[in-house]
Amino acid sequence: MDAAIHNELSHFIMALQCEEGKPLDLAELLPKATCNVITTVLFRQRFDYDDDENDSVQFANFLAMNLKARVVPFITVSYIFSQGYSI
Repeated sequence: MDAAIHNELSHFIMALQCEEGKPLDLAELLPKATCNVITTVLFRQRFDYDDDENDSVQFANFLAMNLKARVVPFITVSYIFSQGYSI
């Protein structure tokens, strides 16, 4: 996880440097950096800050899709075995 954070931090710093001292709204940039750390750790995928896919609605959809595909089968199998059923 440290590597993902350090990698995203380097992208974040480059984005700040590109602004060359102009006023910047960090309320837009910080959530995107946070989303990138989460998606990099969980799914090994990173979005560009300018990418429309990085918007919060798209991220929520991406996260929900991936969690359903990865977590629901595990929970289902865990429940089946906890009930004493066999497959």
